[in-house]
Amino acid sequence: MKLTEMIESVERIGTSGAVVQFNNGFAIAYETKRDTAVSGLADLFGWASEYGTNLNAPDKLAKFSSGFHNELQKIKTPSKEELRGLEKTIMACAKEIVAPLDVKEHTYRDFAIGESLAQMTSILAMGAVATLACPLYPIVMYYLMKESKKGQHMGSGALGLALYPLMPLMALFSPISFAYHLGKELISGSGKYYSVGSVGNRQALKKTCEDGDAAVEFYGTPESFEHMNLSFADGLSISRIGANEFVDEQRRREGEEHPQYRESKFYTSIDPAVKTALYTSLKRKRELWQEWREFDRLVESEDQKEILKQIGMED
Repeated sequence: MKLTEMIESVERIGTSGAVVQFNNGFAIAYETKRDTAVSGLADLFGWASEYGTNLNAPDKLAKFSSGFHNELQKIKTPSKEELRGLEKTIMACAKEIVAPLDVKEHTYRDFAIGESLAQMTSILAMGAVATLACPLYPIVMYYLMKESKKGQHMGSGALGLALYPLMPLMALFSPISFAYHLGKELISGSGKYYSVGSVGNRQALKKTCEDGDAAVEFYGTPESFEHMNLSFADGLSISRIGANEFVDEQRRREGEEHPQYRESKFYTSIDPAVKTALYTSLKRKRELWQEWREFDRLVESEDQKEILKQIGMED
């Protein structure tokens, strides 16, 4: 089927742009300029790039105007919305899988004692020098302003020197700031650099594997880990960093057993309904990307100027 036969709707953007939605859920953006026309097929995340195809010279790239590209970010496509729904389902399934483990979040206390002490010592030293140099301020200021009037352009130096007496005040507050930071970290660690998790329900971990179980691999120990990986016998892998909500899935070996599945020290049971929902969503997600790649090849093989003529953007 030709592209022109697949058009479902056209949404105008300004006087020189449009988004054409097709009956397969995908969309192409078009913008005409003085010397060219630019087209860009949205992937499943939308129009991330400002660049598209130069329809007057298909082997070259052309850039959408910034205003038009900003408007594209507001456009919803059925394929993008479907992917978003699938991602939410995958995320929800992953959370349900790890929920029995009762993962707790740990945070490091970021004292940074060495760095804070060095900064405080530097400020105290500069404050001491500034205090001792106070009698010289009027003389040096007079000299700098005098030279500035002669055209030596030293006024900015005079301004900097005028602000220098504030250093003793900074030196006064530096120990107070250091004590505040130290006390805050003692009460509750900010977890600035690391977020670590621990398994709260050890009974959810098993040493032996049963059909349908997920192998659990800790980068660390169940009591303190930065990364946890759950793998299934057929190669599906789900990762979770610390106790955060970041989940990544990938198909490592389609149809083959995961290399670390039988070597794992820990396993956890999975609700069959949750596993079915997870696999169904992952399967549809792969199909959706494959459909997009096939449509991309179709777009490359046809003259898109026919679409411009059909929607009234080119004579």
